[in-house]
Amino acid sequence: SQQESDIPFDQMKEKIVYISLGTVSTNSLDFFKTCIEAFKDSNVSVIMSIGKQINIKDFGTLPANFYVYPFVPQVVVLEHTDLFITHCGMNSANEAMYYGVPVIGIPQRGDQPIVASRMKELGLGELINKKHVTAANLGATTNKILNDSNYQINMANMQKWMLSAGGYIKAADEIERYMHR
Repeated sequence: SQQESDIPFDQMKEKIVYISLGTVSTNSLDFFKTCIEAFKDSNVSVIMSIGKQINIKDFGTLPANFYVYPFVPQVVVLEHTDLFITHCGMNSANEAMYYGVPVIGIPQRGDQPIVASRMKELGLGELINKKHVTAANLGATTNKILNDSNYQINMANMQKWMLSAGGYIKAADEIERYMHR
């Protein structure tokens, strides 16, 4: 797997956007090309995790502000990230909240549309239908989130709430309490 030192965070621009559709929906060359179109001339750095099914060469010459990998250690990247463009799988959604990173949810399947809708409802990010992703709405939605501190504040509050919830120990205690009723 990718070591932290392989990702040159110290060379990146002030704002970092991380893009990943998780480990299942990785065969999305058109989506990733749309992301390149959206951010190639922007003042953000983009870390893109594309999975193992796509060949990086298929993108041609990458813009200088793009850092593209088949796989990244997601929690390491999230610690440096200002915005996470995600499929909103449960793990990714939880990790975004844990690290306090606002999202643009682009759900692909299963429970992801519900998770993404709920995150939008809670003011933790925005939602774009996967059928309607364009460079224009991706860029505009990114600017909206990066320039409105409410997303960051809402995410910080969610992060505090999650961290104070007690984790797996509290969960185990609650299960035991329930079983002994």
